[in-house]
Amino acid sequence: MRDNGLIRSEVSRWEPEASQPVPAEFGLLPVILDRLLAQMNLPARNEDRRCFDDASWVGFRLAEVLPLATDERQQMLETTDPLQRLTLLRDALPRFQRE
Repeated sequence: MRDNGLIRSEVSRWEPEASQPVPAEFGLLPVILDRLLAQMNLPARNEDRRCFDDASWVGFRLAEVLPLATDERQQMLETTDPLQRLTLLRDALPRFQRE
């Protein structure tokens, strides 16, 4: 904080994650994402269908739309490995299933 009360910070950009296909073991996640985006009527539902094959894109979108706790969402968004993010999301999904 500066003497005049202004808060200052420095930021650095993260490098974009390399595009990689969604592995078969996570094949249900793009389907779930597609349904959520349609139900919520979010603009991402109109993205190029190839995005739904990209592990990074799918992971980031699910982390955005699922009703996660703030700290859990932050952890997923900070994860730099798309497959690790998909693993965390897959493991969290049972909490959101209806009985």
